[in-house]
Amino acid sequence: MSVKGSLASVVGKIKEGAHLVHFHVAHRPHAHLKNKFEWYRRWHEWQHHSKVHVSILVPYVFIVFASVLFVMRPAFAADITNAWSFSNDADYS
Repeated sequence: MSVKGSLASVVGKIKEGAHLVHFHVAHRPHAHLKNKFEWYRRWHEWQHHSKVHVSILVPYVFIVFASVLFVMRPAFAADITNAWSFSNDADYS
């Protein structure tokens, strides 16, 4: 088997796994909620529901990104070149 064929096989298995995970994590709960709740079904049948989702998601992602980028500061490590040495008592008494 060539490298190209082997790579295609690996990519195919990854896609198959991703489809399986998506089915169990997203599709099945979505179908269950649509069958159980009338308001959920109506919401997803409304022609503008994806626009509302995007209009909420974009500011949310921007706020989270800005918070991580500007609010959280990195912790700086101590300068270990100036470490205390307790070998001479006179320096600390």
